[in-house]
Amino acid sequence: MVEEIQNHIGSLNWGYRVALREKSVTYINAYGTLIDPHTIKAVDKTGKDTIITADKVILATGERPRYPGISGDKEFCITSDDLFSLPYNPGKTLVIGASYVALECAGFLTSLGYDTTVMVRSILLRGFDQLMAQMAGAYMEKHGTKFIRQCVPTAVRYICDILNILPCHFSSFMIRQLKAPKEAEGQPGLLEVEGRHTNGTPFVGEFNTV
Repeated sequence: MVEEIQNHIGSLNWGYRVALREKSVTYINAYGTLIDPHTIKAVDKTGKDTIITADKVILATGERPRYPGISGDKEFCITSDDLFSLPYNPGKTLVIGASYVALECAGFLTSLGYDTTVMVRSILLRGFDQLMAQMAGAYMEKHGTKFIRQCVPTAVRYICDILNILPCHFSSFMIRQLKAPKEAEGQPGLLEVEGRHTNGTPFVGEFNTV
């Protein structure tokens, strides 16, 4: 499935680039910085600079998933973008957040048979009709998705298969080396997630993917 998804994404990207070329739109894959109201400096992955000037500049960057800014997030967690390229089955999964992307991911993981939990800070689908949001949440719960309500994560730790299952205190590189054999065999690692409910009650849970 991962291969099919990546092939589909690649074909979509190629199609977009062809369509832009047909409309005489120049496409530059680079990181842009505004120098002044009419000038942008674009730096590509090789470090090459391109200066672009225009009478009008339109910012339409779209969105990217972001990490919550807690201990262990970038070392051990993945984003919704990474989910579609995992080299192993995600196993028991915690989805942090309640956006439509988060609920889509939780929904299809549940439908594939994985034990899936959504950690919700406040409400589902903020900015959307809340009656429909509650109905969507109820439907997901009915079909097996679990919800941890009014809770935010505070830390994520990797749990080793050695040292009597004690939390690791190794560097990120060493931990990646420990995880690599399991992932190569199609097995995820084991993570401990700490959180706190809005009423102050602590939360601790173990998951394979966060």
